[in-house]
Amino acid sequence: MFDNKNRFVIENYNKQSCFASFLPGISGIHGTPLWNFYVNRGQAICSFGSENKDHSIMEFYPAHQSYQFTKTMGFRTFLKVDGTFYEPFVDDDMPHKMYIGMNELEIEETNEALGIKVNVLYYTMPNERLGGLVRTVTITNLAGAKKDVEVLDGMPALLPYGIALKDMKETAQTTKAWMQVEDVNEKLPILPCAYRTCRCGRSFRGRGRKLHGICQ
Repeated sequence: MFDNKNRFVIENYNKQSCFASFLPGISGIHGTPLWNFYVNRGQAICSFGSENKDHSIMEFYPAHQSYQFTKTMGFRTFLKVDGTFYEPFVDDDMPHKMYIGMNELEIEETNEALGIKVNVLYYTMPNERLGGLVRTVTITNLAGAKKDVEVLDGMPALLPYGIALKDMKETAQTTKAWMQVEDVNEKLPILPCAYRTCRCGRSFRGRGRKLHGICQ
């Protein structure tokens, strides 16, 4: 089934057979591509990064683990609607959809009891020197009457530059001790790793940085 934007539609995707895929890693002639891995569980995106798995921004897990972890370790949205707590895309019995386009992925859930609809749209930035995954969360009031809504949204953890896949799988606790966050007071956090380990086992100071956007 396709919608009016010619996107493939999957009804109640959390209840369907598991599948995994990637958003297109194409960013134009002058762009910087990212890889974005998603599954039909939770809020879909389960890992993303640049170049390869050794440059993950959200920690990489293979598909069979992502099916289990995405609801708790991927992007999450917490809402308080007129005093009632609600987390969308967690209850499989709540009506929800997934829309898969040429360079976008959108999920939607409708909570008739609370009178709201939540949409999350993902797409990559083309023709930009800085590669990025854009995520837009839209909350729609279906009731007509005014509602008091509080929102907490984002991803629970991200990886600084210089953290290889092997580091997180074999020496995760030691690796976390080297992670840093700079420029927090400026509300523009830069995430370096104090040291990196090469294949010969020797450690050296990391020079790379990751710059992460802040929602406003």
